[in-house]
Amino acid sequence: MIAWMYLDKLQAARDALRDYRDMARTAAIAPGEVGLEYEGMSAPAASPPAGAGPPSRDPRAGEARLAAALDRVDVLRERHRAASEFLGWFEPAWLSLSEGEREVLAEYYATGSLRSGANARMQARLGLGRAQVDRARQRALARLALLLYGK
Repeated sequence: MIAWMYLDKLQAARDALRDYRDMARTAAIAPGEVGLEYEGMSAPAASPPAGAGPPSRDPRAGEARLAAALDRVDVLRERHRAASEFLGWFEPAWLSLSEGEREVLAEYYATGSLRSGANARMQARLGLGRAQVDRARQRALARLALLLYGK
């Protein structure tokens, strides 16, 4: 497809790295949130606090609450599905990288610390100069982009 020729694969790989932690968290917590929504649907409605006035006269109020809860469940399920799909695509490429490549990329992109001393921390951790750390970062990013998107 012609569109692949114009995709900035390095930027796309950077963006995927930035999304990785959020997607992993979403995939992990979404099923629990769905369970809480279902639990809330099965609990009886709480009585209004004293002095709050007469209860609602809307005969469909319970139905509206149930429909809203089902909508929230649908949203949570879709988020979980999207996060799982992302992880199924991203994690094999991520795990194909060496430990050092993952460490460098995580320091720069996954934590969002590109401009907050990431280079100095990597220089100290790896015992390399600034230019060497930059080259290592570029090689690791290029390798991840190749694994994710191909040539």
